[in-house]
Amino acid sequence: MVQQGRGSAMLATVLVSLLVVQLEVAQAATYTVGGAGGWTFNVVGWTKGKQFKAGDVLVFNYNPAIHNVVAVNNAGYKACLTPKGAKVYKTGKDQIKLSKGSNFFICNFSGHYDGFDLGLGNGVGGDAVGFDGDRGRCRHRLGSSLAGDGTISEKA
Repeated sequence: MVQQGRGSAMLATVLVSLLVVQLEVAQAATYTVGGAGGWTFNVVGWTKGKQFKAGDVLVFNYNPAIHNVVAVNNAGYKACLTPKGAKVYKTGKDQIKLSKGSNFFICNFSGHYDGFDLGLGNGVGGDAVGFDGDRGRCRHRLGSSLAGDGTISEKA
């Protein structure tokens, strides 16, 4: 009789655990980054009015011949650089699950960010003149911070 009681309790525990997992999966939302336009330049403002949660999935649709998605840290995001070990996605239909905390994404294709430039031209007297550019703002990036309240804020 005691055996049967333990078996029933164990079965009930397993069923409750499965129910909890199902509820978590059911509550996760899927968002297509950039909406119908997909992952392209100027996705700024796309997050407006949306509330993201850890576990939600971002879908990045893009042409893999001219774009990619790189999950970077805050420093990589601010500098628009790909840190060593960063995860690079390049299928054109990437699905990335948001984790709790900060989530940052950039495209690291050449020309999709403004970096330090060294331009060589002819100055007075035919001497070469170098121009050092400032690190500009990434033209193709998306950053978010998943706060405790489940909202996401776009980084500038």
